[in-house]
Amino acid sequence: MRIIKKILCPTDFSALAENAARYAWQLADVMQSELVLLNVVFPDTESLDMPTAVLSATRRKLDDAEQLLAVAEEGLRKAGGEVKTTRWVEIGAAAPIIAQVADREGVDLIVIGARGGGQSLHRLLGSNTLDVVKLSKAPVWIVPEYASFKPIETLLFATDLNKSAPFHLWEASQMLKPYGQIMRCVHVSRPGDEGGADLSLHDLEAFFTQRAPGLQVSFHELADTDIANGIQDAAFSLNADLIAMIRPNRSWIERLLHHSETLSLARQAEIPLLVIPA
Repeated sequence: MRIIKKILCPTDFSALAENAARYAWQLADVMQSELVLLNVVFPDTESLDMPTAVLSATRRKLDDAEQLLAVAEEGLRKAGGEVKTTRWVEIGAAAPIIAQVADREGVDLIVIGARGGGQSLHRLLGSNTLDVVKLSKAPVWIVPEYASFKPIETLLFATDLNKSAPFHLWEASQMLKPYGQIMRCVHVSRPGDEGGADLSLHDLEAFFTQRAPGLQVSFHELADTDIANGIQDAAFSLNADLIAMIRPNRSWIERLLHHSETLSLARQAEIPLLVIPA
């Protein structure tokens, strides 16, 4: 069982990032987790023919980032709550550095912002959000642009009914303690799709009836020509506060050739999305 002891929240100091940081702060307070605030500075490249100037300009960026990160932390503390924090400023490309810091610091969860509704994503918390989802070994909690924090009462778990679905559904429910959430397990298929699944919703229901009789969980099978859209529509109709999906472990060639429903949903999500790596 994964316990959330340390949460990483990357920020580029934009309004989008500030909202995600507030969300991460409140989540850390409820879960009694440490919060790691991170800013990634891209090295100065305007004066590559003058190494000394490059170093000096990059050093100024680092100093500015450290000051802004301290101000951001101070602003979070004014909102109340007792959260242990750590601040890091790193140099490099955003997504790989975020994944590296998460691994290095033993992070249990990354909380990051993204614009939903199919809009173009933004700066550090833009296309890099999708790259972080692909690179991270830790679960990634994506906070849509205007989402505000609230206790998770209803979790929608989107499943493709593979053999590991019972384990991942159980893990998602355990990760979200101390919330007493209602679980809605949803499988969305395209009209006409037949076969290909390792399990059925009946198999999942039997598994949880035997092993977790006290868990409030229901099972729903839906059809939609767009699976990501079907998942989001189901989340709205079932009043879900959070969507959870599993990111399959694929090689880079498989990722190149395979359409990812997880990334599609991340691009258009209007409800917070928890992506759990397989």
